[in-house]
Amino acid sequence: MTDPSGDLRVSLLSLGCPKNLVDSERVVGAFVDRGLVICPNPEDAEVVVVNTCGFLQAAKEEALDTIREMVALKETAGVRGVVATGCLAERDGVDIPAEVPGVDAVVPFEDYDRLLAICRAVSGRDEPEDPADYRSDLLTRGDRVPLTPPGSAYLKISEGCNNPCAFCTIPAIKGRQVSVPAADLVREATNLAMAGTKELVVIAQDTTYYGFDIDRKFGVGALLRDLGRIPGIEWVRLLYAYPAYVKDDLLEVMASEEHVLPYMDIPLQHIADGVLRRMKRPLGGGGTRRRMDRIREKVPGIVLRTTMIVGSPGETDSEFEELLRYVEDFRFERLGCFTYSAESDTPMGRMPGRVPSNVQEERRARIMEAQQRIAFADAAALVGSEVDCLVEDADGWGRTWRDAPEIDPAIRIQGAPGPGALGPVRVTATNDYDLEGEWIG
Repeated sequence: MTDPSGDLRVSLLSLGCPKNLVDSERVVGAFVDRGLVICPNPEDAEVVVVNTCGFLQAAKEEALDTIREMVALKETAGVRGVVATGCLAERDGVDIPAEVPGVDAVVPFEDYDRLLAICRAVSGRDEPEDPADYRSDLLTRGDRVPLTPPGSAYLKISEGCNNPCAFCTIPAIKGRQVSVPAADLVREATNLAMAGTKELVVIAQDTTYYGFDIDRKFGVGALLRDLGRIPGIEWVRLLYAYPAYVKDDLLEVMASEEHVLPYMDIPLQHIADGVLRRMKRPLGGGGTRRRMDRIREKVPGIVLRTTMIVGSPGETDSEFEELLRYVEDFRFERLGCFTYSAESDTPMGRMPGRVPSNVQEERRARIMEAQQRIAFADAAALVGSEVDCLVEDADGWGRTWRDAPEIDPAIRIQGAPGPGALGPVRVTATNDYDLEGEWIG
């Protein structure tokens, strides 16, 4: 029997995107601040919290499988309770107990203030917690326990999304966009820098809409400039830009500020007019092409990452071929491609004209084959050059400035110092997508 006066042992599993990871870091920080013991191994915990993703059907299935695995530990280890929270709890919370008998609690966003009290309750402890509003609590610049490699941290600048994309569940899960005040973000980033962070990876569901809900101005360019001038911050990287809101002031900051990287993740989803119209993406094919050309014009040498979706309802052979030609012609440095996932609670999920799964997979394979040739050529062009890199582990693996964490290629660095070091590396060889190099220091 666990001593109710002792420290509660909790393990937290974070699934899904970096935005979810930041939430997990804050939850762990709050737990540590209140005296809980965080267990990396769930088998050592009394309570396991699963911070779920519910964006796509595959993510939902992964989350449910993970919860089942944790429930099984109640029979084979010392786990006394399993708590599900995060996006799946918000999207389909009422279904989780039916899908996973034995889960002890499902905590939607509005009950995050009660998460510690719930963990204590399912473990046999019952200590009240002061209530707080979910939005103000998770967006408060409180202490975080980093769950990322040394030297790099995510900075979430807003919650929710206002865009009407017909395939996306996020607005229904997270609600409308709420931007964090710039002063709070600079304060948080300064604290991260003082703790050794050299790279800030700026994230939100739509980073380029940042600030518009506050003063009707797109403020991400000014924010990146301010973040890049914080002592100790060497790299500021922008993810999840929405094409319609990429304005010249943002591009000017990327082109001129020393510590703001000329790197942008800008998910286009498609290039054919008909597909973009069905997706409710506002620029259309022509406008998207012009916007991408403008980015390359205003920021010479920029590295661009995008994602594409193939096989959405109504996508014709000619629309797919148009997308394939654009991928081959524009030559994105980084690109991912996904087959369309029908989500019943989205407008596109209810559209007719489903594309067979075998056709979806064939189209995805052709896009990725084309991109592989582009990526291999891009990597080969770096051999013999010097490029700044961030070391991520004791074995010398790291990333160049051209690569975002987790999703982009890596570099194995001979003679690298410890994790968190940032400096020049001479690229000596390629290994498919990845690179080999020597630390210059």
